[in-house]
Amino acid sequence: MRIQRRHGSARPGIAAVEFAIVCPIFFLIFLGMVDIGRGMMVVGAVSNAARIGARAAGVTGGSYSSTTAAVATSLSNAGLPDTTLPTVTVNGVAVTDDASFQAAAVPGATIAVQVSLTYGSVSWLPGGASLFVGSSQPLSATCSMTKEG
Repeated sequence: MRIQRRHGSARPGIAAVEFAIVCPIFFLIFLGMVDIGRGMMVVGAVSNAARIGARAAGVTGGSYSSTTAAVATSLSNAGLPDTTLPTVTVNGVAVTDDASFQAAAVPGATIAVQVSLTYGSVSWLPGGASLFVGSSQPLSATCSMTKEG
């Protein structure tokens, strides 16, 4: 006598095997989305910090000190390390202090502020590790504005 089985009951463990194969792939894709999403979020915050720094430098009475303080505050408010100084240039010449900034930043001068972090310093994974974005990958942005009168 032959026993008939329902469709799918002849292989009772196949669902567990399929899950064991597919689950790590989905988990890896999920972690990759988190990793790349974190990088994109940091690039947005770095871009905002560069814009805020350029605005602080471009207003009347702006200085190198106010620019670096504005960038540091913006990065700190975003929960990012503010350990790196931004690169400030006036008409393409780098300035590193208030005196050189005041001498070069005349009304109409182009002031550019570049902020840069490495992905390893902002990664959510332990030890600055990353899955899809290299730990030494720079996340940077530059904003230029004209010095006001």
